[in-house]
Amino acid sequence: NVARFRVNAFNQNRGAGAVFRTIPSKVLTMEDLGLGQIFKDICDYPRGIVLVTGPTGSGKSTTLAAMMDYINENRYDHILTVEDP
Repeated sequence: NVARFRVNAFNQNRGAGAVFRTIPSKVLTMEDLGLGQIFKDICDYPRGIVLVTGPTGSGKSTTLAAMMDYINENRYDHILTVEDP
């Protein structure tokens, strides 16, 4: 299997730089991530807004992917996400 990576290239004072992050080949479940029941409870709300915040590399996108997978497995609904690249 070939691994997937997310690459962020940038210029800084001392020259070019880059950050490489691996992307899992499958979406991890909330159980895999060790998220508590409260995350499932939030996903079961019929409407609302959820803010997932934190520093770079803290697992925000992984958490969102697990939550969206849970919602998609348990009901038919629309999901809108807005992320700051």
